[in-house]
Amino acid sequence: MTMTINVTPAEMLAICNALTASGNQALSARLAEDAEMGEPKTGFDEAIEQALARRSRETADRIRAERRIARALVKACLDRGYMISVYDSEDWVVRRSDDKAAIMLALFSTDEDGIHLRSPTGDKLGWFQLIYGNSGYDVVSDHADNEICNAIWDEVISPLADKIEGEM
Repeated sequence: MTMTINVTPAEMLAICNALTASGNQALSARLAEDAEMGEPKTGFDEAIEQALARRSRETADRIRAERRIARALVKACLDRGYMISVYDSEDWVVRRSDDKAAIMLALFSTDEDGIHLRSPTGDKLGWFQLIYGNSGYDVVSDHADNEICNAIWDEVISPLADKIEGEM
């Protein structure tokens, strides 16, 4: 059975804190991940809701995994001061942005996305290819073979993908 409950971000935070205090860190983390306090609803979120409405838990879990990795990738790039452009295999839907919400809104509108990195001065730094619909943890299917992209892969994406694969 799927149930929808409308709560404010503050109420969701209180629920997550109560779950953590009661020893249910896994459920707390999952709720917090689903809520992503204060961020607009993305294509990932809509697809998760649709999968749950169809009672397709496996699909919802796969999309959650894809969303976790995409968020981690975007955060890692922005934390390093890079600008992100998103190519959705048809158009450049975001160009040279450091707006996490806008970048996340642009992802998951087609079957694949390219995340292209530039320095603040405009130098091309590398890219990551995201292909949706496989196992979830393997959403980053390829990346530029350079120091910047390899560091993000080694430090962020690969460990998270391994963790998610172990959870599935």
